[in-house]
Amino acid sequence: MLLFTLNAVPAVAIGYLLGMPVAPGMMVSFVVYFIANEEIHWRIHLGGWLPSWLEPARKHHLMHHSVPEARFNIFLPVSDFLFGPARSVAKINR
Repeated sequence: MLLFTLNAVPAVAIGYLLGMPVAPGMMVSFVVYFIANEEIHWRIHLGGWLPSWLEPARKHHLMHHSVPEARFNIFLPVSDFLFGPARSVAKINR
């Protein structure tokens, strides 16, 4: 709840400044993302069903367990390739 509340404050402020009710859409998007993120994360760890296009995400996420000091994204490797953990592991695996 704290995370939701802390995100609601700037969403409401932005909506007020823009004169548009953007907070409801932003908060619904936040909740959907958070639920999907948790669901995918648990399915990765418990070996649950994932759509075929997310199977590479399982392998990517589980890399962080083999390299605990690396900070891997839960299932979307874009930031990992941009900011370094995935590049570091690629060097280790050579």
